[in-house]
Amino acid sequence: MHHRALRILKILCMEVTKLNLLDVERIFQLALHKATYVGIPEIVEEIIVSYPSVLSFQHNDISIFQYAIVWRREHVFNLMYQLDAGSKFISRRDHSGNNGLHLAAHLGHEQKISLRASAAGAVLQVQRELQWFKVSFPF
Repeated sequence: MHHRALRILKILCMEVTKLNLLDVERIFQLALHKATYVGIPEIVEEIIVSYPSVLSFQHNDISIFQYAIVWRREHVFNLMYQLDAGSKFISRRDHSGNNGLHLAAHLGHEQKISLRASAAGAVLQVQRELQWFKVSFPF
């Protein structure tokens, strides 16, 4: 079933690229945003392959890869390294002057520590966040 879905996606991407520029950008920007939000790297990759200009798209003033950092979507984030474009997108700054490292330092939206969480739960949460930061940005 997965292979069929990817074939349908490829066909859809080919058809979308035949539309006028505004429609292409509108459709791909929404699809790219949703695929990153839910963490489906195959969709992100196919859109990038079909229409490489999507790499310059911004959502809420951040690139798609910075958006992957905010939502902790490591598989989408890893596409950056496959594309040899990592430093360009990590160093891009948003309207607040934050780059990818700043975004990684914030707690992920889904990983916010609950005020009712136990001390052990909070410690595990911090360990997960540190691991994400170290894996994403090896120094």
